[in-house]
Amino acid sequence: MKSVTKFLILSGLSGLAVGLIGCGKPSDLGRMQEDAKGLAQRALPEVTELQARLATIKARTDKATTARDHQQVTQTVGRADQILRALKTELDGAPAKIDAAAKSGELELQHETDELREHVSKTTTIATAYIQTAESWMHNVDTGAAAIPAPAAGSGGIYLSLGAMASKTGNANDAKLLEGMAKATSEAFAKTDPKLLLTWAGGAPTREALDEKHVAGFFLDGAIAELTEAKADGKLTIKCKVNLQLTTFPEKNLLGMISGGASVAATTKDADKLAAQQDCVDAVISSLIETKVVPTIKARLAPATL
Repeated sequence: MKSVTKFLILSGLSGLAVGLIGCGKPSDLGRMQEDAKGLAQRALPEVTELQARLATIKARTDKATTARDHQQVTQTVGRADQILRALKTELDGAPAKIDAAAKSGELELQHETDELREHVSKTTTIATAYIQTAESWMHNVDTGAAAIPAPAAGSGGIYLSLGAMASKTGNANDAKLLEGMAKATSEAFAKTDPKLLLTWAGGAPTREALDEKHVAGFFLDGAIAELTEAKADGKLTIKCKVNLQLTTFPEKNLLGMISGGASVAATTKDADKLAAQQDCVDAVISSLIETKVVPTIKARLAPATL
């Protein structure tokens, strides 16, 4: 049976890069503790920077002259402020929790560390999207426009157009991998947000069609950027990297670049190797969609869809 060891590096939509280190058993408990505490320490400056951006927005909310604009900007800023405060409290208390986990052994400490990484990644992604949304609204106010178009985009749902996906590896199995990649993408969205629309009656909608139904449009494309293998002691390790690009739809205005990687152990048999390559790509796709793409889409549309 193949075992998947993730070393995902998620970046682009928040300023913080977060790694998910897999299930291999570390030999140095003290080093694990220091690494875990270092994670918390590295996350604090990111939180401080986001809170500073929030403070700037708060100081300008009086410019949102209409009651509706002021209420929604304030509400969105308030949500970001709330989750950042909670994250700051958690990071401040992380060293004590890490020390407590270490007393229970390496597995408990690894679990505590992985949960912290995951939480930091999701929280900073959502907070950043809230802040970017509020900043965009305030920019509209500065130019003399209403901060928030009415009705709010996304109040009628979210439509996501999926690109054809590509591979830059030149691998002999590219066609099969891309077919599986498209399937994994659709399944990941269906699992994470079943209400999200991946199809539109009559084909891809126009801007007018989306606006008529108050549906927000997004576009996601991606590519297998790397696919390598290494042999040692009769065992094979497959490593892969996937890049995703999230934009608005149909305008294709860039919202973020996201990348992630994983490694999968397999035997040297051809059939097992292909399965391991597919497992590797699918693992990255599922994680990025669940932890980055969907939270970012929803947070950017706040408060219409949250």
